[in-house]
Amino acid sequence: MAATAKAVSEVSFPCRLLGHKWQIYLPEETEHRGLHLRCERCLMRRHDVCTARGELVSRRYLDVPDGYYMDKGEERPLVEELRVWAMRRQNRLMAQSD
Repeated sequence: MAATAKAVSEVSFPCRLLGHKWQIYLPEETEHRGLHLRCERCLMRRHDVCTARGELVSRRYLDVPDGYYMDKGEERPLVEELRVWAMRRQNRLMAQSD
């Protein structure tokens, strides 16, 4: 059984629903050569090491927000569940603004 959307943290919810919004950044610390990306939404960082032809050699994630990873044995929520939860949340916010 998939986890419910409510189990996903507020910080990582948009990334689970829409995907990360990666932007290239220059790291402050000296890191290995490669491609450095940071998600504008959850601030997770991704470091890809590639060959000169662009083939991926390795990838690691840094600054993963709390609640992003599921507990062992827990499945990721289905995107359909996330959409339903987001629509309900949006409807509540719209009702409050009236």
